[in-house]
Amino acid sequence: MPALLAASLTRNVKMLEEIEKYPLETYQVYLLTHLTNIYIARKKSVRTDWTRHSDLLIDKFAIHSSTLFHLVNGIIEHKSSDSNTRKVSFDLFSINALIRVLIETYITFNHIFVYPKSEDEKNFRFLLWQLDGLLEQKKFKVDTTDFEEAGSMLNNNQEKIDDLFNQIVSTNFFKTLPTTQSIKIINTEKRKVNWKFNLSSNLNISPLKIIELVELTCVSRTFINLYKYTSTHTHSGFVSIQHFEKMRGKVVSDNYVNPLVIQAIILTMFLIKDICFIDTNAQDVFLTFADKDKQNIIGINKAFRKI
Repeated sequence: MPALLAASLTRNVKMLEEIEKYPLETYQVYLLTHLTNIYIARKKSVRTDWTRHSDLLIDKFAIHSSTLFHLVNGIIEHKSSDSNTRKVSFDLFSINALIRVLIETYITFNHIFVYPKSEDEKNFRFLLWQLDGLLEQKKFKVDTTDFEEAGSMLNNNQEKIDDLFNQIVSTNFFKTLPTTQSIKIINTEKRKVNWKFNLSSNLNISPLKIIELVELTCVSRTFINLYKYTSTHTHSGFVSIQHFEKMRGKVVSDNYVNPLVIQAIILTMFLIKDICFIDTNAQDVFLTFADKDKQNIIGINKAFRKI
């Protein structure tokens, strides 16, 4: 599968030659240097309201990505290593699961804090996301007798849910939506919401599944296939076990590893560009990057996304 992903990458853009030549070194630069500096600049503005969750999503992305970098770089040493040859284990499942999480974290950040056309829309999408999370939490199998605070915790969560339903339908953005459209993403009677949706210029709403959100945000077929591929490893599908059987005990070639690393780099470039789009401090730091790095980030975004 990574060979197919690599082929798709090559068809998309020719500027990947240097990244393909030194993928781990490039990953280190864009993750540990460029993203770090961009994020430091963004945090010059203190956020204490709902917008602070944008920074938490960036934190989450950076933590997952750093773990991925160390796993791919060989943090797990194999027991057959000796003083002459260092052998490292390749954790196929964790690496693929982390890439899937990176995609989900990035598209969540983009869909709530970058994609919307106004602050009112951002807040509206955030509230839907928050409510959706609490409704999912409500599905946990918790009984009031499970522990001392269980009853009060369940009551508090229900109060938050009720308050959020009322808060959402009272927002300025909700009031601009036709009832025939808003019902698609928030139904107060059935107590259902969907924070993933596309909004046309004439206010038509198209609810999205997670894979459709990947397509809307990342656009390229490469990332659609990547998400589906890494999902098989996350959910222990037959294909993932089949791949594991074929690779077990064998040396993993760069042809398998590098396409995965390259796409983690591209996701990092996406995030850098998005942060700069919504934050002037970050944009000022971006302008200090070497011309080659700026051109790579801008070029990759243009090549893979409709921006």
